[in-house]
Amino acid sequence: MSEIVLENITKTFGKVVAVENVSLKVRKEEFLTLLGPSGCGKTTALRIVAGLEKPNEGNVYIDGNRVNDLQPGDRNIAMVFQSYALYPHKTVYENIAFPLKIRKVPKDELTKKVKEAASMLGIEELLNRKPKELSGGQRQRVALGRAIVRSPTAFLMDEPLSNLDAKLRVQMRVELKKLQSKLGITTIYVTHDQIEAMTMSDRVVLMNQGRIMQIGTSKEVYSHPDNVWVGGFMGTPPMNFLECIVETKNGHAAFTSEDFKLSIPDTMAKVMGEKTKDREVVLGFRPEDATLTFRDEEGAVKTRVYAIEPIGDALLVDLLIGQNIIKVRVRPDLELQSDSNVYLRIMLDKVHLFDKKNQQKIL
Repeated sequence: MSEIVLENITKTFGKVVAVENVSLKVRKEEFLTLLGPSGCGKTTALRIVAGLEKPNEGNVYIDGNRVNDLQPGDRNIAMVFQSYALYPHKTVYENIAFPLKIRKVPKDELTKKVKEAASMLGIEELLNRKPKELSGGQRQRVALGRAIVRSPTAFLMDEPLSNLDAKLRVQMRVELKKLQSKLGITTIYVTHDQIEAMTMSDRVVLMNQGRIMQIGTSKEVYSHPDNVWVGGFMGTPPMNFLECIVETKNGHAAFTSEDFKLSIPDTMAKVMGEKTKDREVVLGFRPEDATLTFRDEEGAVKTRVYAIEPIGDALLVDLLIGQNIIKVRVRPDLELQSDSNVYLRIMLDKVHLFDKKNQQKIL
């Protein structure tokens, strides 16, 4: 299967920079996801790989061959769209068979490949139906079948599950990843849904404003964000952030601001060293990496309950620290009331430190 390389790709539409100096290597048989908000450049990058857009600068390589000037049909890749893009007047069989028919594949071989793909996707009994007679999940399987029969060297998928209901999306995520593993086809998958990205991908590419913010496994980008943006994008709810200064007095360090003071254990202060001393930082922590107490204890920060959100297996509690609203995930039986005072204990061994000026991680 193919290795795909993007080398210093830039794409503009008039004055709008859609993709800016993006370099990326997609390994053979890898499931790699481009993740980010709408307008971040992920679909444009995918279309450049497909040959549907030409970069203003940079090169695209497939298996070491520069393909900038190759037409989409000559790149031996298959694209699956959000809209399914099925022919409404053709049957399921005819839709799946269409790319083979264009290539003038012999009828016996064509029929064999269509039936194999339909069997793999569990839609054998649908081959004589028209798209209007299918559910959303069935249409998505037909679109996948049409891609599979081409025996491509790579799949390019542009938010293929976004039109499905929540339950079916969960089911199709599992099936799609299982199918990709079975076929061993290099896959680039575009989504704005971080759950899709984290559950399906070998690696995730976080994009924002046309640039790559971080590349890594789901665990790496969640547990070790490179910057404030990644920390705030990954996770539901996202990471909490508090601006403060690392202040050292009488040999003891603390995170301080107008609204709180949090002593830093000596072991942690030693790890932080001189590079954070008297430095303006952003303190980040996940909602699950803090607890609440009703007593004013050492190491606890006084807060006020702003709102309570029951989510079944837990409570999401919105707390006010000065003008900052932060979220903490606590057990569902904890008795809390809005506007009451509680104390927040942050697990300091789980915090992230970012530079306030450039937003990049320090620790």
